[in-house]
Amino acid sequence: MLPYFFIAIGVYEFTKFIYSKRKWLKDRKKSGITGQDIVINFREEFIKIDGPFSHGVLQWNGISNIIRTPNALFMIPENGASIFLPNSAFDSENQIDAVIKAQQTARQLH
Repeated sequence: MLPYFFIAIGVYEFTKFIYSKRKWLKDRKKSGITGQDIVINFREEFIKIDGPFSHGVLQWNGISNIIRTPNALFMIPENGASIFLPNSAFDSENQIDAVIKAQQTARQLH
């Protein structure tokens, strides 16, 4: 009887995952942010973000981690969200390396 219970829980969680993913994608498309430009300027002392719905400044030491993948960077702020930056957003590998180094330097100073 116990194995059937765990199978049912697994089916429920899988179904919930599929539904949540589809709902999230649908909500993102309806939000109006799809296709909008967001400009991110990396400065020595901070990161400036300008988008259609918000403007802000993020201090380098507010980035807890940067994860580099073959196709992108994921910047993880202290709040746990993530900022996805495709490699195509950068002009060169040197710019990507500079972003990673700036974050590492800021974390070492604090």
